[in-house]
Amino acid sequence: MAKLTYYLNVTGYSSYINSSILSKSLGTTYLGGTSSNVLALNRSYIPSVSFTKYAGIDVPTLIKDTTKNNTDVIVFVGESPTRDSWHYPANGKGKVGQDIIVGAPFGVNWAKNTKDGLDIYTEIFDHCLSHNRNYDVYVTDVNKLWTDQMKFKTPQLVSSPTMLANEINNILGLYQNVYIVCFGNKSDDFFNKNMGSNSLGPILQKVSLRIKILHPSKTNWPNWQAYKAKEIISQISKNPVNAQQLANGYLKDVDKRGRDKAIPKWAIEDMRAKGIPRI
Repeated sequence: MAKLTYYLNVTGYSSYINSSILSKSLGTTYLGGTSSNVLALNRSYIPSVSFTKYAGIDVPTLIKDTTKNNTDVIVFVGESPTRDSWHYPANGKGKVGQDIIVGAPFGVNWAKNTKDGLDIYTEIFDHCLSHNRNYDVYVTDVNKLWTDQMKFKTPQLVSSPTMLANEINNILGLYQNVYIVCFGNKSDDFFNKNMGSNSLGPILQKVSLRIKILHPSKTNWPNWQAYKAKEIISQISKNPVNAQQLANGYLKDVDKRGRDKAIPKWAIEDMRAKGIPRI
């Protein structure tokens, strides 16, 4: 059985948050773990953050199967650590308008990850970490801080090419092959926009592959989306060119046929052919 250990990457946060607080509060957790692995950080720790009700920080996290010595890692990049009312009472921690809820990207530290469709991400990450594959998983966001007002006075904490470059560079030092999967347009656009930067540009040249897939949605035929994501990911190290082609074809199919909330006929047919249960 895989023994998953989470390693927090607090590089770049020490100027704003006491790193020992984060490490102690999130520490070693497991996919679908308890919601006690969430920290409500009083706004006094980051006085320059402006928010009315909700604010969040997600700490980049490496998920590693300690029973294996994997040489490949997939870096999943999201957009922002968005927060709303359900994040606050979920574990009895956090006061609206007073605390910043600190967690991990894609809710990997939340109980069962059932909120906002986060269980779909868990399914994809589990696929990478399963016993017959040789990937570790690193999760991060391009935006490090989110508030309901979106008024940032600490831009280097919010969306910094240098900060993300340092993250990826650290990962490059640990693995032979680093593959980046961008969830959605905004994270992919961030990389495209900063390809020419002195910090991020040279680092991206060392990455084995970077692809974009859609954000899996709980309302938009999730089983089919999770299946397509896993199909693409399975090809990443075996055949990167095929993985890129599958990703491009997937995006073209969705753009061509629409992103209706009702599951479309072509997706139903695809799922039926692959034996995927419909939800």
